[in-house]
Amino acid sequence: MIKETIIVGGLVTAGCYLMWKHKMKKDNQRVTLDELAAQYSDECDRMIELGSEKGSLYYVGGRFCMQKAEVDSIRLDIQMYFQNQQGEWIQKQIGKTVPLSRLTKEAQAELLSRGEVQYELEPPKAKASM
Repeated sequence: MIKETIIVGGLVTAGCYLMWKHKMKKDNQRVTLDELAAQYSDECDRMIELGSEKGSLYYVGGRFCMQKAEVDSIRLDIQMYFQNQQGEWIQKQIGKTVPLSRLTKEAQAELLSRGEVQYELEPPKAKASM
């Protein structure tokens, strides 16, 4: 059984929302599917780190998904799965809609033909100690 919750009192949700909002204002050029996913990589890592460090949760896995939404838009979704110290499963989800015009014409065609593109979320790599 998976329990959906707001991790660490909403810090992950609030932090991720602000990062996503900032990212879209800053980046307005057209990108490929891989480039769009890469733009959110650091934010996904921060969500995992916040949940793991501050919430005493163990990150198990997750995915970043892009799919065609309403007319001229893309749905971006992040789903992450954690376990707490009692072994309970916790799912964290966040999503947003962005303009389809954010993608290059080739990327738009690929997304429309595939319907959905998913990327597995791996745990952040340990930072090298200095």
